[in-house]
Amino acid sequence: MSNPTHTPGPWLAGGKATNSDLRAIYSLGQITEVALVWLDNDRSEANARLIAAAPELLAAATQAQKILRAFCLESRFTQPQYIYEAIETLARATATARATETGGDARRPQ
Repeated sequence: MSNPTHTPGPWLAGGKATNSDLRAIYSLGQITEVALVWLDNDRSEANARLIAAAPELLAAATQAQKILRAFCLESRFTQPQYIYEAIETLARATATARATETGGDARRPQ
């Protein structure tokens, strides 16, 4: 996976802006807004926390993918479909081309 082009984490869901229905997501490393979440329903706070956790979730998922791939290669197991789906999701999240990781075939083990 290539170097991330997103704003580096950690991110934090900040306080509700005065006279606003918005919650800002901040990058602590760069002290900048990353996203704004409308506080318009019961799920808004949870959405803000999930977005704020994105850099850590990406790092954990990337590490888990590497471990699963290594296990599958060492044990000669066929990689289950969910590993391919994880690879595809991580590629979309990081805007990396899937073709560079698998030679263009989403079903082909490495």
